[in-house]
Amino acid sequence: MRHRANAITPVLVAMVLLVITLAWTPGLGTVSAATTGLSRGQAANSCPLPLGDQVKAVAAFAKMIPVFRHPRCSNCHGGVDPFTDPQTGKHGGGVRDADDFETGICESCHSEMDGGMKDAQWRMAPPPMFWVKKSDEQLCMQVREMEPDAARYVGHIRDDNGKEPFTLIAFQGMRALPAGTESQITKRVITSEPPPGSLDTMTAQAQAYVDAMGGSLVGSSDCGCKLKPVEVRFRSTLTIADARITSTITGEGKVLLEIKPDPSSPGWDVASDFRVGTADITWSAVTISAPAGCDGQVIVQSSPPTKFKFWLGISASPELKLSLEVLPGADLHKVLNRCRIPTGALMDSPMNDPVSLFSGAWNALHGQSAAAVAMKATSAMDMNKIMAMDPKKLQAMADAMKNNPDPAAAAAQLKSFLNQMVPGASQLAAEARNNYKLAMPDRKWCTVGTATGLLAQCDISQTITTALGLGAVQTITEKTTITIGRPRP
Repeated sequence: MRHRANAITPVLVAMVLLVITLAWTPGLGTVSAATTGLSRGQAANSCPLPLGDQVKAVAAFAKMIPVFRHPRCSNCHGGVDPFTDPQTGKHGGGVRDADDFETGICESCHSEMDGGMKDAQWRMAPPPMFWVKKSDEQLCMQVREMEPDAARYVGHIRDDNGKEPFTLIAFQGMRALPAGTESQITKRVITSEPPPGSLDTMTAQAQAYVDAMGGSLVGSSDCGCKLKPVEVRFRSTLTIADARITSTITGEGKVLLEIKPDPSSPGWDVASDFRVGTADITWSAVTISAPAGCDGQVIVQSSPPTKFKFWLGISASPELKLSLEVLPGADLHKVLNRCRIPTGALMDSPMNDPVSLFSGAWNALHGQSAAAVAMKATSAMDMNKIMAMDPKKLQAMADAMKNNPDPAAAAAQLKSFLNQMVPGASQLAAEARNNYKLAMPDRKWCTVGTATGLLAQCDISQTITTALGLGAVQTITEKTTITIGRPRP
């Protein structure tokens, strides 16, 4: 029985490591910054705002979205077809005229006005102002185009610039029905169902949007509504040395990240999609020294580019903050030792199994707790349940998750298993979220706004020593440069 447990445990350790490295939750790490180096008007594109102000504007508009999407507002902006017959102009929902409001059909759309719906001359928004089936970005641009003047933008939301208090009516939430009216359809007494918040809050949010734009609606209609892609450039050289050999590897690449408000990334105004933030890191200058006793040379056949995952989160209030995660894929390199034999000739050793240089070193540098969390999870496992499982089926499940091209889906496959087998699995996963993080200004090597178009830059230079077991140690030296900013040619 002990043999069976020992056979299964390495598989489980691998599984726990897999769920950690596949990012149970994608937002890892915190990078904070106080300002950017861009000033208003410097950018040559359609939005002259610094990236930080663009994020503030997009985040400010996102706070108004729940009101825009609420039926009290969206129904009158295309959510309900006002005319079932364009030829006759017959009102939607089978209503013949305003007197039919007592049937309860109107309750899904209209708001109560003094004198009742008949005297109020309540009307639907015109088709150019329909915003259903529009993305948040499209809705933001539509509202901007409707009122391109900053003062009128706020005034329109407050009271249609003094024309009629339609937003106030919407926040009453009564849909043209007097309080206490019983719906003939649902047989319930109509009560107020207003949008979230209040008109004062909505007006303040509109003003915050204008303030984030610098007090005027500058640039094209997507300025302050849609963020341009952010480019992350990555270059790193790692040197790994132990008592026998010294290895050096350099990798570089770049990725464009689309960033937008993302409810799945709480705490961040905007974020990229972890599933698509993939970059090819190309390896160069991969060298491995000859082992002791070999006075010949070492030939390294480097692997093709490796897929790295990047995730970026940005918040702009009260100050600009970023969170950047770098999750490397496994890099594999074939090594051939060509050593001199006693006769003086050089002889090639058999080709060894491929070695991974970068990913293991990167984990030691920036994900130190991953292995510790995995071992902690292993020790907490319910071994009675584990030993009752078929090792072959367990190995097949591990292989299937390892080969799943979608990290989020593979992590989801593990959740139910780990929650059954590992008490406190979610808490252990939370510990693992502290891996692979870069922080500014907490880390001395990171700065912000060092050049036009540059949001942040890290110049990392460090050396650490790690234990390999049985008294052996390994020294890792890192020189990494990461820049985040506007795309460069």
